[in-house]
Amino acid sequence: MASLLSDIEIFNATGVMGDLFDTFSRPILVYKEPKKIINQVSTNSLPGYGEAAIKTNVTYIPVSGVFEAKVKYNPKQDLELLPELKGRVSKGIVKIRVERPARNFIVNNGKTEKIMIDNKPYNVVTDDTMKRFLTSEYFIFFLEAAS
Repeated sequence: MASLLSDIEIFNATGVMGDLFDTFSRPILVYKEPKKIINQVSTNSLPGYGEAAIKTNVTYIPVSGVFEAKVKYNPKQDLELLPELKGRVSKGIVKIRVERPARNFIVNNGKTEKIMIDNKPYNVVTDDTMKRFLTSEYFIFFLEAAS
């Protein structure tokens, strides 16, 4: 099938898109559920019969990653009515565009607890959406400010 663009033109255009992503992206920190490692389980005691409760030695190993993302704060925020403040407060919707390694880290291997952007925590509220530009792939997530 014939293409309107030559391979060189496609290569140049996708390179420009990659340069735009690199220029306007910034680091985000993605926190996953920590890995739980049980070191030792005592099976000699019976809790409730005068002995201390079984102490399970659990070690939590933090799981996080730093990735580049284009971040766009939504200028038209959904407002939530808070009677305590007698007014409305924005939900803090943010759109991020990431590359495949960041998408795979966010989606796979356990729950994503939060994403830190500009030292503020956000929760993922949507599934990812893939956007293609010629041979480039980017993934869009919408986040909401964590309380």
